[in-house]
Amino acid sequence: MPQNKETKCQRLQRFVTIYGKKFFKTDGDFLMCKVCEKIICSDRKSQIDQRIQTAMHKDRIETLALGNQQLFLGEIKKTNLKSDFNQELAQAMISAGILFCKLENVCLTNFLKKWTRENIPSESLLRKVHFKQ
Repeated sequence: MPQNKETKCQRLQRFVTIYGKKFFKTDGDFLMCKVCEKIICSDRKSQIDQRIQTAMHKDRIETLALGNQQLFLGEIKKTNLKSDFNQELAQAMISAGILFCKLENVCLTNFLKKWTRENIPSESLLRKVHFKQ
């Protein structure tokens, strides 16, 4: 007797159970990562595993673990705050005479990331942010 094939909805529900309701939810069609606030458009376990291994996902988990910042769905997106941080970082570096290429120094980047709890943008991103006219 053939086995019944698992539906997409059932598969997504199973992933929510495996990875935890704290981190994922589903509406039956899509799986959403509550940590990253992103929809995962796949119903394959390998792609979900890839998503949870990304730097962004790990950073957000770490931020949640520190308890300094709580992330809730429906809360104001942090994109404006992130672009403000990038803009102000670019202005500060220019006014201090620090070349953007100094951000390629791993030690400096790790220091800034640790104490600001922000993702430090790359040299090219800062150029795009600062010179976007």
